[in-house]
Amino acid sequence: MKKINVHVGDDINVDVCQPKFGRFPIGRYHGMICKLTLPDSIKRLEYGCTVLAKVGMVNERSLSVMVIEVIVSAASNNALTANKMDELKERYAKPVKVSKKIHKQFPYMSQSELNTVQNGKASN
Repeated sequence: MKKINVHVGDDINVDVCQPKFGRFPIGRYHGMICKLTLPDSIKRLEYGCTVLAKVGMVNERSLSVMVIEVIVSAASNNALTANKMDELKERYAKPVKVSKKIHKQFPYMSQSELNTVQNGKASN
């Protein structure tokens, strides 16, 4: 696992996620699990939002953080992600091949008859 330099007292942006077990939200900071502590002013958090948090305790595989405020709501994160995905799809999509079909004005004429009709129009 990549070493992340985080110290006690640092302010970090944490993505709130749904845990595999239970209902209390957890956070992720560059792949590390963050145990969230909510202040009295915040009653609940939505899954998918981004919060500003202060690091309280640094463990080997996890962080304990105190939530300060919600920076980006879940709906804004979803809209931003959808817009970015659409831009990437447009950028890396294969170009659509457009083939031109020749429209014949006289479908029942032979090639020599068509040549004479076209030459006749060109000379007039």
